[in-house]
Amino acid sequence: MLRRLVSDLRQNISESVRNYPALVILAGLLAGLLPFTLEFSGSLIMALSFAAVSIIIFRRSDAVRFILSAAAGIISFFLSSLVPIDDCSRTLPPGDCGAVVECTVSDSSCVGANVEWMKNPRYIYADLKKFKYTESDKWHDASGTLYVRLPEDFRNVSYSDTLLLRGYFSDIETPVISAGFNMQRFLETRGIRKTFSAFEGEIARRGKGIKSIVSSLRDFLLEKVCSNVKSDEHKRILAALVFGCKQGIGKENKEEFIKSGVIHAFTVSGLHIGILALILYWILRFVPFRARYLLLPFLIFIYIFTTGMQPPAVRAFLVISLWCFFRAFFYYTPVLNSTFLAAALILIVSPLYILDAGFQYSFVITIFLIMAGPSIIMWQRCATEKLSWIPSENVSNKDYFFYRLLKYTIGAVLFCSVAWLASSGITLYNQGLYIPGSILTNLFMGPFVFLIFIVSIIKLMLEPLSIFSEILGSMLDFTVGVLIGICSSAARLSADGSLPSPSFWMLGAFYLFLAVLVTARKAIAMTFAAGAVFLMVFLWHAGAVFSKPSILVTHGDGAGVSVLIAEPELGRGIVFNTPSWGLSMELCNYLKIKGISRINRIILQEGRSEFSHGLGPFMKSLEIGAVVLPSNYKRSRSVAKNIREVSKSGTEICAISPENGSWIFKTAGLRTECSENLLKFEYTTSELNLSGEIKNDGLGRSELIINNKKGQRRFSFVNGSARCFMEIELN
Repeated sequence: MLRRLVSDLRQNISESVRNYPALVILAGLLAGLLPFTLEFSGSLIMALSFAAVSIIIFRRSDAVRFILSAAAGIISFFLSSLVPIDDCSRTLPPGDCGAVVECTVSDSSCVGANVEWMKNPRYIYADLKKFKYTESDKWHDASGTLYVRLPEDFRNVSYSDTLLLRGYFSDIETPVISAGFNMQRFLETRGIRKTFSAFEGEIARRGKGIKSIVSSLRDFLLEKVCSNVKSDEHKRILAALVFGCKQGIGKENKEEFIKSGVIHAFTVSGLHIGILALILYWILRFVPFRARYLLLPFLIFIYIFTTGMQPPAVRAFLVISLWCFFRAFFYYTPVLNSTFLAAALILIVSPLYILDAGFQYSFVITIFLIMAGPSIIMWQRCATEKLSWIPSENVSNKDYFFYRLLKYTIGAVLFCSVAWLASSGITLYNQGLYIPGSILTNLFMGPFVFLIFIVSIIKLMLEPLSIFSEILGSMLDFTVGVLIGICSSAARLSADGSLPSPSFWMLGAFYLFLAVLVTARKAIAMTFAAGAVFLMVFLWHAGAVFSKPSILVTHGDGAGVSVLIAEPELGRGIVFNTPSWGLSMELCNYLKIKGISRINRIILQEGRSEFSHGLGPFMKSLEIGAVVLPSNYKRSRSVAKNIREVSKSGTEICAISPENGSWIFKTAGLRTECSENLLKFEYTTSELNLSGEIKNDGLGRSELIINNKKGQRRFSFVNGSARCFMEIELN
């Protein structure tokens, strides 16, 4: 029985491998990379186990390819971990270090001085050439990519400009909370190991060479596309949408795009490359077959080169190019096989991209859309089957347009639904966001994005005719306005989109059942897979119910103690003090993947910056019910500025006048008493009954005391010690 089962499994796998030979290579690479990149215990043993399983389920030749690919993945991972000898992370001392640097801008988002309505990005990528510790010191040659923060009033820089900057190097902090977005990992996948904060500098010389010429061409095209667009905001959104200028999206717009689930449309990604490929394919339909398929990748390459070769665009370009070359030379291979091969090539060159959410989105969504294509086409044919039985001359125009509209509507709805399902697991796992409403938003938004590309191309072609430029500029202005309106409305109407992040294994099961659902041809298999996918989604929603309330404690960065009472089941929390910006940012990311999107109260012991320096991340990331603090906070300019920004968002500000150096705040279930060196709190709900104290001795030492039904627990902290994070379960 077991032998027959294994034999049938091997036969089915052999058929799949015969259709998609690149699948074995990709599977082998993943088997070699995942145990090491996800830092599983016994990584090598796990990789060897995958190799042993491959011998059982694959034919001999396929097993050899699998094992060789796994070995290539392991070797590629360790090679990517090697740091060049002259890299600045080896040369510089650890920690902050003042320096003067000469570096070359390598960030494609930067636009030149001619684009006056666009500023520099807040952070840019730059290649380090040399540095010195002081003005009188000699130059030291160095290499490495830096994550550079420029002064706010710095002149607009262009790609390949050489900058002379004065400021300081910093290490990329290792997060103490491993869950959620990891900035260190994000930068390391791009080869960045140091940041540089500049307080002054100048452009030493403007860029030269092919990259500078391409950047200037992009700026020229950007100016022409945006000419006669009246609104500067719409110009910046257009620059982000068409040319991938990340600084074109303001803070408010970015929040709305994230909440409505359409942020992917505002960076040059597979969506843009796909739209452009469809337009160019239609334009080239009269070109001979082979020339058409060889010319298409070349034209797409020009576009992605002018937008800075951004990774999502390069990934989509690679898939389309492989497919076009195979078609041009009459080598039949499924599109899915080209996709597998493209993913394998990228992972061989840059193995750490396996951890990059953009890489995961690009290939997971593309693979599921391709797999679902035949089933969706079948549903479209079912909807329009009536027309196939009627002679074309007897079909009325009304019926023709009705069924055509029905066909495209069914296709759009199903493709958007599959894309959302394929992305929902990654989004929930990495960010704790669950936004089913984005299906409708993308449906409404898609035609306008397509229209913007069409109008932009026509506008560039007719630019010399000023009358058409004005008309088309006004059309773009109006279309971008409608696009922003759709996203704003969707963001306001969207419900709370936070759920606890699922486990890695639950995520794997979800995608396995989803793959069966989109490829199944038999009703029983489709029904079973649909039920399993529904069960997974139900478990996602039920995750908060089974999550226990806890206290989250952070300390470090030379600051005091922050305490947060987290109640995932209710999706809320209460914060006492926010002394550290960096730890608050990590805490917000962690709260999101626990399904908490609202902080009912932020209570600040004193109105000084050392108690409120980390308020900013909570303001940007979560909904805040009220901020409670003493009324003397206005003595601190930084605190007063933060409180003004919080109040603009509609958050209640509760300022209490101290009496004899202390103040008391009471609300349903919560009582807080604060003085200069002591914060006491009592919190009571139907589930919880706890109290606690945060003591500061004024000499850099702090003590936290927690009392609940499990007894009393004490924790001591010393300012200047290593950053730390604790989670204390309360039930």
